[in-house]
Amino acid sequence: MFCHNLTLLRHVQRFCKTESGAFTVDWVVLVAGLVGLTFAVMIVVSGGVENGSNDLSQSLANAEPSDDPFLNNTDLSSPDDIVIE
Repeated sequence: MFCHNLTLLRHVQRFCKTESGAFTVDWVVLVAGLVGLTFAVMIVVSGGVENGSNDLSQSLANAEPSDDPFLNNTDLSSPDDIVIE
């Protein structure tokens, strides 16, 4: 029984000394942190993006097709009325 415990102890000591998987563990932790950070940023930014999208959608829905924002809402029915400064 004592011999079996020494063999087990040697296996545990050898396992603790080897570092072959440590590099992989470091990368897994790093990637998991980046994924978590990405989700956190997405949660924070999504509310603002949704509000901006809704505002733009509402503005486009309320816009009149004949209005030109670059001509100060000038009526385009008569081209002679347009004054370019």
